[in-house]
Order: sequence, then C-alpha cells, then structure tokens
Amino acid sequence: MALAIGQMKLDPAVFYDMSLKEWMLAQQGFFDIEEVKMQRAWEIARWQSYIGALPYAKQGKLTSPTSLVKFPWEKGREVEADVYSPEEEDYFIRKFGKFSDKDGKFFNA
Repeated sequence: MALAIGQMKLDPAVFYDMSLKEWMLAQQGFFDIEEVKMQRAWEIARWQSYIGALPYAKQGKLTSPTSLVKFPWEKGREVEADVYSPEEEDYFIRKFGKFSDKDGKFFNA
C-alpha cells in the first residue's frame, strides 16, 4: 500500500477498487517509467562525460558518447549515430570551440 499511495500517488479509494490484475499492470507501468527515468539519467551523464573528455581524447578515439561507454540495455541493439541539425552544430561550435567531424578529425571553430 505504501507503493500505491506514497510513490504512485493513487487515491486510497482507487487502490482498494482495483482488481489484482489492474494492480499488477499499474505496478508494472510504474516500474517501467522509473527504469526509463534511470536510463535517461545515465545517458545524460554519459553525454556530459563525452563532451568533457572530447578535448583531451586522441583523434578518432571518441567518435560518439557510446564509444565512451555502452550500457547493458543497449547491448544487442545498435545505437544510431548522433545526428545534429546545422543550428545545433553551430551552437556547439560556438559554445565549445572545437569539435570532431564524422571521421574523428578535430577542427576549430
């Protein structure tokens, strides 16, 4: 009941009116959302680490955030390469001054 009322924010009347199947589905949905939030937080940390390590990496070593670390939930599936719009690329170049192209070669802004 602590999970239902405390973390899932269900009204006690709604909780008591649920069948066991409805409760199991609600609980599974809640944990699925929590897992996605956790994965997203790790992916953000990886992106920040990638940006921070990029100026210090040897040319061609860090080609994408996934070249830094690949998470267990990504194993067995290919992660698409990061694709940025021209506006995003311009912003990153102005912000950080140095980037690598698709071949891993560095260029200055």
